[in-house]
Amino acid sequence: MLKGRKKQRGFTLAELLVTIAIIGFLFAIALPSFQNIGGQSKLDAAANAVHSAAKFARQYAVAHNQPTFLVFHDDHSTSNPELAFKSYAVFTINTHNGTPTQNDGYFVKDWETLPVGISFDPDVDSGNNIFQPTTSLWDAGFDDNNNTLQIQGVSYIILGFKPNGQCGSTSRWIFLAESAALNSPTQRQGRFVKFRTTGKSKIVDCIYEGDIVREVTR
Repeated sequence: MLKGRKKQRGFTLAELLVTIAIIGFLFAIALPSFQNIGGQSKLDAAANAVHSAAKFARQYAVAHNQPTFLVFHDDHSTSNPELAFKSYAVFTINTHNGTPTQNDGYFVKDWETLPVGISFDPDVDSGNNIFQPTTSLWDAGFDDNNNTLQIQGVSYIILGFKPNGQCGSTSRWIFLAESAALNSPTQRQGRFVKFRTTGKSKIVDCIYEGDIVREVTR
């Protein structure tokens, strides 16, 4: 004699609604963390790319025995405002023939743009900020006053490397942050690339706390 199948019990509407509500609540809690992870991933990618470009510029300067520069678009160097503080390139000057000028030279790495939502920070109040004016001179035959270089009549902010791999008489830092963090009073993540006068460099984590940038260790 065949036994009848047990009647299977499904979810009630009330149970489904409670389950959906719980999932929604957990998602709402987790979403900011996922967004923060995305921001940190972009910051890491930007810092790594800029660091790699700078190391390439330094290696090129040493290998070719000529000054080489990491060049930055800023609000004075471009007619495209969307590129200001968001793009960079590598430029070099052949100093082996004749008497070169700042207008001589060529790009060895074309313009690259930071990930969407990430910017260089020109406003960190630090004497080491690459975008802050300085009166020091880059002593390799070219005036590096205010960290600038003339390229085809346009002044660009630069980080210059000498043929011996050094980058001048002052340590230089390149700050990066989420664009929204630049004017935000809340605590936000940031990164900066720290260059010693020897040309050695490393990426450092930092926290934006209003107008203050605090270095942190992982």
